[in-house]
Amino acid sequence: MRKKFIYIIIIVILFCTVQDVCAASGYNYISIRYDNNVAADCIKPNRVLEISVNDFREYNDEILYVAQYDKNDVLVALDSVEAKVSKKLQIKPDESVEKVRAFLWSPSIQPVYAQNELEKISAENLPKGSGTHEDPYRITTPDELKYMFVENHQVYKLMNDIDLSNETWYPKAFLGVLDGGGRSILGLSVDQNSEYSGLISILGDSYFSACSIKNLNIEIKNSAQNAKYSGAVAGYMWFPAQIINCNISGTIVSNTDESYIGGVSGYTYGGEIQNCNVNMSLLAMKGETVCVGGIFGGAFPWVNNHYTIIKDSNTKGTIAYYSPKNKVGGICGDVVDTIIENCTDDMSLINNY
Repeated sequence: MRKKFIYIIIIVILFCTVQDVCAASGYNYISIRYDNNVAADCIKPNRVLEISVNDFREYNDEILYVAQYDKNDVLVALDSVEAKVSKKLQIKPDESVEKVRAFLWSPSIQPVYAQNELEKISAENLPKGSGTHEDPYRITTPDELKYMFVENHQVYKLMNDIDLSNETWYPKAFLGVLDGGGRSILGLSVDQNSEYSGLISILGDSYFSACSIKNLNIEIKNSAQNAKYSGAVAGYMWFPAQIINCNISGTIVSNTDESYIGGVSGYTYGGEIQNCNVNMSLLAMKGETVCVGGIFGGAFPWVNNHYTIIKDSNTKGTIAYYSPKNKVGGICGDVVDTIIENCTDDMSLINNY
């Protein structure tokens, strides 16, 4: 196929008029994290989702995704969203757009909800508020909580406890602020196909987004056992993301050869934990290259001496592991250049080899 330098990589043509889209009772959303080199926009009136590259790389000039959608099942880009791409991507209409993740360079870039995952978000179950610090989105139901992955850079606050016992949770990246207000998210059961297991898949990104989870109680019921990164709050955490004043309970089970398991987050580059209490069972069922810790499975510094910080936090419960080569600790499993201050560890370490 002929190659040339181009600006447009992907064009998604949705055969719907603006009137049809506006009349739809709900939308399916894709939100793609950005890099300065690539931008994606939803163009009216033809509802074209277009991802454009602004550097001079060579790509095949091919329309990769053309599909007709029912007006109540419309793929919509929110405002102007951006992404960084490295190769061609082909998705059939009946396939999950999670395949987009394999098309992107950064693990912090991912679609909000796959086509076959999203429950319709209608005007009736959108959270109230405007998403600012002064007027946060106010979360009262599980459906409203899911909206944090649609506008994932906004401010949210829980107004009551959220029971997820009857939900399968699909964790996605979050770049905003979630204030639990001292309330609880209960019965968290993560989709078993998730690579990043937790309430949030990836907290923050490599572009220094100042995001935080605070004043929240989380009870995790079922983790994704084949996930590479598992935590109750987040599977993966970037600098300068913060998790503050959180109480975490439940069980995380890993059944994969290579994994990072933490009570709070599986893995971090320069994240910060303050005043968190963990009471959990962390079970590494197999594998020699497994790192398990009461707070982090793996804790490492980000560039320019941005160290991971853990302060005023406590852990208790059980860590079970199955190989003498596993790296296990009551606070961190594998740790490099991490500041740990005023923390206590009452985890029981059980080897089963």
